[in-house]
Amino acid sequence: MYAFSFLRRSSILFIFSLFSRILGFVRDLAIAWLLGTGPQADLLAQAFRIPHCFRRLLAEGTLSLSLTNAFVGSQEQGKNASWQYTLFRTLTVQTLLASLLVLFFLYILAPYIASLLIPVSADSDVGTLTFLIRLTLPYVLFVCLASLSMAYLHAHGVFSVPAAAPLIFNLVMLLFLGFAFLQTSPSLPLIAVGLSCAGLFQWLWMLRALAATYTPSTKDRFSFSYERHNALRLLVLQVPGLFACSLQHMAFFIAVFFLPCLGEGSVAAFLYAERLLELPLGLIGACFGVASLPHMSRLAGKGTFFRMRRALDESLHWTLLLILPCTAGLYVVAPLLFDSFFQYGEFGREALEITQSTFFLLLPALPALALSRILIGGMVVFLGEVRSAAFTFFNLLLISFLMHALGPLNGLSTGLWLYTIFLFVLLRFIFSIKKVSLAFRLTFWLKALIAACFAGCGAWLTQYFPLGSSGFLLILACLGGIVFWFLAVIILLPRDFMRLRRFLGRPRN
Repeated sequence: MYAFSFLRRSSILFIFSLFSRILGFVRDLAIAWLLGTGPQADLLAQAFRIPHCFRRLLAEGTLSLSLTNAFVGSQEQGKNASWQYTLFRTLTVQTLLASLLVLFFLYILAPYIASLLIPVSADSDVGTLTFLIRLTLPYVLFVCLASLSMAYLHAHGVFSVPAAAPLIFNLVMLLFLGFAFLQTSPSLPLIAVGLSCAGLFQWLWMLRALAATYTPSTKDRFSFSYERHNALRLLVLQVPGLFACSLQHMAFFIAVFFLPCLGEGSVAAFLYAERLLELPLGLIGACFGVASLPHMSRLAGKGTFFRMRRALDESLHWTLLLILPCTAGLYVVAPLLFDSFFQYGEFGREALEITQSTFFLLLPALPALALSRILIGGMVVFLGEVRSAAFTFFNLLLISFLMHALGPLNGLSTGLWLYTIFLFVLLRFIFSIKKVSLAFRLTFWLKALIAACFAGCGAWLTQYFPLGSSGFLLILACLGGIVFWFLAVIILLPRDFMRLRRFLGRPRN
């Protein structure tokens, strides 16, 4: 039964994430058409790096992950709705104060951050980047509040509203990009302001659903200070847990400091390539991670490690089965994808080549990124925040060394794979101590890899139909890859196919 409930939660997240990622892809295309990979595009990519890093640290499974554990834990301890809502309100106020303090220091340090991101540049570029960074800083405040709301809603089984929040974000961003297109010259400040406004509307969207989880009575409103001390302690405890869950995002942030050595336009190309990876990663890795987290947290709190292992196995199983064909298919259709969508406006042939080469160097890390998003939750549950942070810090140093030795892109991909392998080995060892075995079915991994190769071959064969248009060829290649993958799953993994078929045919209540 868990497989059906897991797939049902994941399907809800998948539908909303699909539309969100499509809008995000359109948003990134608009930026690419508007700026290309020139100096202005590099400035905007560097200005977006800090808010994007905070978004990933706070909203995409890091702070949200640890806070979800805290809210679920309060439910398991028998705390009533009034206590949980009071804790949430107190956390909101304290998060607001802490965020304002962080924003103040970032505002003061913006010139120094800009000079680090542009080690050799004219003073005017440093000044422009400083101004852009300061315009994007309000987004940090809104993403902190949105992350807290997201964790509270996930703990109460509300997945659709947080999943739809990125839709609101992308719609507002597209609105500001439309205004930027109407300018006689590209307006970087207008796009930066759009980012902050989009974050505001994303948070306001989730506020609508909070009242539905619990409406406090008049008596409850006077208990605001009751859990103030516990809430502050809870926020302080999230700091090492936040770092423990953030290796992927910190690694991408550190890579920006190595990229200028690759030449002009490399930072913008890295941003476009990274955003393309977010499309399958958000649909598969993030969806399965968010869908399995509350259930795994409850099982860990009860000490039922065997059932927790089953939940973790289920998440890894479906993540691997889906992310491998996506990776193989992207290898084949990436040239068609770039030819169909990117060669417009300021995005010329030179920008296309540098972005496409960057994307191919990052693509091998896609399965590692998806699998590690599932494994991180288990690491934090078992090791605790402090020891998980130490483990993460060691791997971050290793990835930084690899980026220095092998180059920023090759080193990043290699380091992320090593981190994923270390995580899996660590969790297998911890489960063995608990007298539970975390499954590693080599035959399934091989069959999933063969099915992914079938998907790649299907996409490769069908793109040679004489249609002429690269857009039609792209659609046909995607359909061919999906059909070949399903055929491979029917032959090699009939049990998984039947489970998926029963789920798709299961009537909804």
